[in-house]
Amino acid sequence: MKAGMMAGVMAIALLQSGCVVHHQIQPEVAGQLVDSTGKPVQGAQLTLVSSGESVQTRSDGDGRFTFPAAYKWTFFVPIGPVDWYFRSALHMSANGKDYETDLGGAFGGPHALEGRKFNVTCTLTDKPGEVSCL
Repeated sequence: MKAGMMAGVMAIALLQSGCVVHHQIQPEVAGQLVDSTGKPVQGAQLTLVSSGESVQTRSDGDGRFTFPAAYKWTFFVPIGPVDWYFRSALHMSANGKDYETDLGGAFGGPHALEGRKFNVTCTLTDKPGEVSCL
């Protein structure tokens, strides 16, 4: 009985030392999609994948697109170093072809993407599947 009570007390203590964190799982991304001649690509489907979450949009008549920042609440018990790996990738489907590019990634805490905004111009190259985002 004493061992069971001790385990219960330790479990309660650990749970009370936990943290609830509001972290950014998707950075704000805005940009324009153009073809190799610089003309806007309209109606392209774009998918932003960031930290395991994904969201989709389409480019407008001027090739412009936006993804607002997204957040999630996370509960964790801080035992030892706590790190997340953030990676943001942009997938595009236009003119019957698929493209993908990395927007960035890094190790960091729960607020590593806080305030990060990506403003990009993505150019579809003449080579299949290649895109350049600056």
